[in-house]
Amino acid sequence: MGFEPIGRSPTANYQKMTKAELIKTILAHAPSPWVPPAKDEGVLQDLRFRQRELGRAKRQLQEAQQKLNSIKMETVQRLTSGVAHVFNNLLTPIKGYSELLLKRASPADPLRRYAEQISKAADCAASVICQLQAFAGRQKRVPKVLDLNAVLADMTPRLRQLIGEQAELVTLWGHELRRVKADPAQIEQVMMNLVLNARDAMPYSGQLTTETANVEL
Repeated sequence: MGFEPIGRSPTANYQKMTKAELIKTILAHAPSPWVPPAKDEGVLQDLRFRQRELGRAKRQLQEAQQKLNSIKMETVQRLTSGVAHVFNNLLTPIKGYSELLLKRASPADPLRRYAEQISKAADCAASVICQLQAFAGRQKRVPKVLDLNAVLADMTPRLRQLIGEQAELVTLWGHELRRVKADPAQIEQVMMNLVLNARDAMPYSGQLTTETANVEL
């Protein structure tokens, strides 16, 4: 019995086939599972290779960026250490002479209060230098048990100078304040940054209120 393969001609004489012959014919002409030609397989392999290379390049770029950031940080730390060293050398005679003036000036001497302000300013500068050295890895932070009221009271004259005449600095002191363990230099730096930010936010007038209290977080 003659016929043409299914799909080649609309005149294929499959209507006269038995069921068994029709199944046999369909199986004989059914398409096999797709296998990419050799050319397509080469393209796929090339794509996979490029993906692997791209992933490797991304990892190398990330490693290079991390190394560059590390070099930048090391450079900044060296520069910071050098600046701290220079300022420490400049500060040493200022602190020394202010202490000498305090020893020689009597309590009634009107110039004594100026020497006290110079000495306190030198102490403040010394704390900043300590922070620079700590950032540069040359000095460790040393937490101490502190009375925040005493720390802020000592800082208040310097904070008033920082905020300027256009704004008012008000401090509310907490009663029976519990002591805290912290680095005094860090506390001073935080307060100075707070005052400077407040001053910039109040260019004409305003009031900055600081308060100490026992608070549980």
